[in-house]
Amino acid sequence: METKHTPTPWKWRTPRTGCRQAYLVGSGEIPIAYLAQPELQDPRKRKANATFIVRACNSHDALLKELRNTNNCLIVLCGADLLRSDMKEAIEDQIKKNYAVLSETEKGE
Repeated sequence: METKHTPTPWKWRTPRTGCRQAYLVGSGEIPIAYLAQPELQDPRKRKANATFIVRACNSHDALLKELRNTNNCLIVLCGADLLRSDMKEAIEDQIKKNYAVLSETEKGE
């Protein structure tokens, strides 16, 4: 059985220690990541990284769903015999690329 990740939505916040140079990423009170390396990175970059992690995690499932839906629409369009052969070929190539992205993303590596 596959282990599920911590439920979304995730958010970032500064830790309760009051350190404004660090960020916790997580869901509710469940910390998932702690971004703090004052000697390696300026605080603005840590905040940007925390924001990016939250945005990526919160939008992940919706983006995959929409990519699957878009691929299904493209498959129907290609089968409708309404396209020039070069257009159909380009769309079929894109469908293959979309499947490859979905496959890699779902592996989680």
